[in-house]
Amino acid sequence: MHPLIIPRRKICTTVKFLVYMHALPDGYSQQLHPSQISRYRNHFDVKQHFGNELINISGEVIDACKQMNSQKLDRKVIQGYLRLSVTMRRIFSGAKNFHKTIHACKDQIVETVQRIQDVIPADKCAKIIGVATSTLRNWITSVRVRCSGSLVNLCRKVHPQQISTSETDAMSGLLKDEKFFYWPLVSLYYHALRNKIVSMSLSTWYKYAGLLAISRLKPKSIKHYTGSISATAPNQYWHADVTLHKTDDGTLHYIYLIVDNFSRMVLSWAINTKLSAQIRVDTFRQALKTAITHHPTIETINLIVDGGSENNNVTVDEFLSNLDTIAIPKIRALKDVAYSNSHAEAVNKTLKNYYLNQLKIPGTDCLTKHFADIEVI
Repeated sequence: MHPLIIPRRKICTTVKFLVYMHALPDGYSQQLHPSQISRYRNHFDVKQHFGNELINISGEVIDACKQMNSQKLDRKVIQGYLRLSVTMRRIFSGAKNFHKTIHACKDQIVETVQRIQDVIPADKCAKIIGVATSTLRNWITSVRVRCSGSLVNLCRKVHPQQISTSETDAMSGLLKDEKFFYWPLVSLYYHALRNKIVSMSLSTWYKYAGLLAISRLKPKSIKHYTGSISATAPNQYWHADVTLHKTDDGTLHYIYLIVDNFSRMVLSWAINTKLSAQIRVDTFRQALKTAITHHPTIETINLIVDGGSENNNVTVDEFLSNLDTIAIPKIRALKDVAYSNSHAEAVNKTLKNYYLNQLKIPGTDCLTKHFADIEVI
């Protein structure tokens, strides 16, 4: 190429489009020849270009772009709002607890607010963030004015209400003293308060104990497990229980269940609007029929019941004592034995939480129908 020949500058199609839409920034307009601007503005037809349907910008957006490009202050305001929005979105992208998260990230918020404070005032920022203006100003003060001599990292001149260095040292000494190593924090607090070692509230004591992060023995509790029963074969233990369920019409229903300990199978069930010993006996009779169908040689079944009146009455006792071929001793949970009737209660919980409570049940007939359709039964 001859040294006197200047290569022609290639102009991006986007520049031509922005000139055509009167939205090209001033900095670019000054670098174009007036004839180029006139040609692009009057003779550029965007419809002649492939993919023009992708450029779908409304008139309002174009007007906003023109105003933002023409006014430097408008650009700064919009950029400020965008910056604050990006900060908040980054903070809360994986947050579950709003107040704890926003307090933990106050340094990032303060930094963003200070960078945009010339265009967006603090009260507007506080409203966008969702905190009080006074809270945001306190955060700004605490972040801007740091003090390494304070345990809470706040300047003592700006925040004179914090405890003194001597009290902090005295508290640290008490927490590290082997003589008080096994004392609870609350007991150690009242000991220090009674002997005028410190003069703070109990909540402040707990706060500074956490800030000092001195390792102390945690209280250890001993759990006394009462044990439970676990059958090794079907029909060794049965659990009888009654649970309640209210239908949409306000009617309270009693749901009678007999559950096998080994298989967790519901051997029999009944639904009624009253608590009755006879209905309880009918469920025992149906459970025996179901069990004998699968295991004809049953000799003894231990029946676990709670203290309800439907289980402990003359009708039930006579039925169980008059059985000829099968012995069914009745065991009252937490009275005759130390363990509870938790196996039946677990089935009741699953039944209601995962099935009945998820359905719309207007009345008794619908409840009975849904109960019969449940696969576990």
